[in-house]
Amino acid sequence: MGGGRQDPVSNADVDINLEHTRVHDGSMYTAVSFDSDVDNAAPKWWIINAPDSAVRVHIKIQIDASDEFLVEFSEAATADTDGAAVTPRNCDRNSGNDATATFGSDPTNPAAGATMLFQEIVGSANNKTRVGGNARNGAEWILKRNTKYAIKVTPTNDNTKVSMVAEFYEV
Repeated sequence: MGGGRQDPVSNADVDINLEHTRVHDGSMYTAVSFDSDVDNAAPKWWIINAPDSAVRVHIKIQIDASDEFLVEFSEAATADTDGAAVTPRNCDRNSGNDATATFGSDPTNPAAGATMLFQEIVGSANNKTRVGGNARNGAEWILKRNTKYAIKVTPTNDNTKVSMVAEFYEV
């Protein structure tokens, strides 16, 4: 017996993973955004700002699209403005905690950062087997404090539906 919680039927120790623990302590968040019409000549951008504080943002990002696409995640990005706010939601809907990381969609004059953290082509643009796909790097990134990050999604074809889901916790 591990001294923790136990299943009342089997008396087996019950453990939960770290992310689940963060949900329970009110420090797990999800930021989601969707664009129904992204074109090759006008990629979709999101900006993530890590706070200038002792808080560390631990993040996993997932991108889904209805057609083949290139996704890029970079550090030290720039933009004149961060675009429309994408409000992170606390996964514990009873918690009053708000995220300190901020997200923006469709920033003004964005540029990828000098450090490329993740790059992947997903799906197929072949006319006979055109399919979308999903990009989710299995890595959890701990964002550098006071740093701007960019997610850029460039579809191969126009009129591509794209969504972004960022799951993160702050400690």
